[in-house]
Amino acid sequence: RELFLAAIAHEPDLAPARAILAAEEDLPEQRLDVQTLREAVQLCARHGHSAGAALALAALTALDAFSVEETLAHAMVNSASLGHPEFAASMSRMLLARTARAEADLTALADSAAPGALAQATDQLRMRKDRIEAAIKNALMEAARADHAHVVAALLASPASAHVSAEALKLVVRAAAMNGLPAVVQTVRDAGRVDDDAMRDLAFDSVRRGHAEAVQTLLALPLFSAQHIAAMREEAERRGHDDLDAMLAAMVIDQQAEPADAA
Repeated sequence: RELFLAAIAHEPDLAPARAILAAEEDLPEQRLDVQTLREAVQLCARHGHSAGAALALAALTALDAFSVEETLAHAMVNSASLGHPEFAASMSRMLLARTARAEADLTALADSAAPGALAQATDQLRMRKDRIEAAIKNALMEAARADHAHVVAALLASPASAHVSAEALKLVVRAAAMNGLPAVVQTVRDAGRVDDDAMRDLAFDSVRRGHAEAVQTLLALPLFSAQHIAAMREEAERRGHDDLDAMLAAMVIDQQAEPADAA
């Protein structure tokens, strides 16, 4: 066990880890257990070692296929929080591939299965898709909170992100804005997954809630006219958010000064 965990962490040289797995055929009593293989995947996630994780996941699939998706999801979230874009995207693609195979199996089953079995398989596929969305949303949240805009970009570029709703991505933007992380907010906008109207709505909602950090972060986007800011000032004043009103007033003054400076 300890030898395998030490070997799996030394990517790109995975020959020792492969040798240990191959030796299991001759020494079945020393076969690595599920927990060790899952631990190996998480170890690879911490270091961003995709090839090592794939090796451990292949062994895990042969031993306990039912635990693979949960292991993939945890590894993706962990790697996202630690700033490993390629690893996180790789895990998302593996999750998507497993779902695609399940969908193909369901299509094949539709012609021959009893109605009860077909309904059960359909429910399982739906739950699998829900788990993918939850896992990728969690990974995006962890990456956003850690200010890993490059990880957010990699996950949004993955085909698996199609399973993440616009509402879930708004929560990612909100979390980034409230933590004062404009690069993450800009990355989500650049990906085209949250439109400009939704960004403005988030800014107005932040004014209503009195979240000055979020307002300032969102206003860094080139989306807000003098009329937008004036409306925000009215809302801030109405709700008694004096600090926000003062901040927005200063922005109006800056906007008015820019044409004069250009002239």
